[in-house]
Amino acid sequence: MLTYAQLQRDARDGKISLEIVERYGKTGDEIPERLRGTRRVVGAMTKGIKIQNADGQISELRIDSAKLCEYDDGFLTIYNAAARPMNDEEKAVWQEMTRICEKYRDSYSGGFWQAQEYARKSPCPWMAGGKKYAEGKRECTE
Repeated sequence: MLTYAQLQRDARDGKISLEIVERYGKTGDEIPERLRGTRRVVGAMTKGIKIQNADGQISELRIDSAKLCEYDDGFLTIYNAAARPMNDEEKAVWQEMTRICEKYRDSYSGGFWQAQEYARKSPCPWMAGGKKYAEGKRECTE
């Protein structure tokens, strides 16, 4: 998996072109006509990349969080916040947080703070941020 920083470098160097193959679950003719076809990436911004449309106009593709972006094997995937499925590492952290909540179920906090502390020190510290995930539900969430 390449990093968001590498995507930005490739965008500035003009090394990539993009074609939208799926947008909000829609494909083919369901994608607006102005967004179809291969478009050249012509620059980078702090929160995204610049794309040249077929008519020569420059538009931007906003990427609000590098964590919601995957760039590898010829594909760029951008997820909506809280809609990205958990990867295997995140699933393991989630399971341990759930176990911690079960262990402290009868305590005042119900294990919430213990689970948060575990998440902050885990390989996936972003999971302590109170985000909602597409899979699973812990009883001690806020």
